[in-house]
Amino acid sequence: MDSFHYNLVGVVDASSSGWIAGFDITGSTTAPIDPLLGPLQNNGGETLTMSPLACSPAIDAGSAGGANRDQILQQRPVGVTSPPYVSDGSDIGAYELQSYPPGAAVSLSIAHSGNGVIISWPASSCFVLQQATDLVNPQWINSPYPVNVVGNQKQVTISPAPGNLFFRLFHP
Repeated sequence: MDSFHYNLVGVVDASSSGWIAGFDITGSTTAPIDPLLGPLQNNGGETLTMSPLACSPAIDAGSAGGANRDQILQQRPVGVTSPPYVSDGSDIGAYELQSYPPGAAVSLSIAHSGNGVIISWPASSCFVLQQATDLVNPQWINSPYPVNVVGNQKQVTISPAPGNLFFRLFHP
């Protein structure tokens, strides 16, 4: 049996089959996947749908399969995170986000601390800190510095500061 790909299954156990690694996102009984979906509600159209919430693993992880509209007739695919995508950047499910979820925007703060810096952003975000040594031809990499949660903020402390580094938040 084939799943036809691009499914999000919270828990796959011994009685499940047909899911294909690399195409389907699957959790297990020991490591379930929360789809992070909004409530089943009228988002427009004729049927109820569930919109992906910020950080949902369904965002941009599917394939339109040739369909250019979602269940409520919105354009599909609309990639709202950064490529590369597994397929064409469609969301898994009946609802295609047209922009990143409201309230999901985050700000990166950088403050001096002695001879170093403290970089912080909201702990509730799914963004990761990336860094590059220049902005002319940036080679962004995930920052190797440890991330700590302090109150409602994720923080990275770099001391002493190693020269010119540029930072950004990236949605994986």
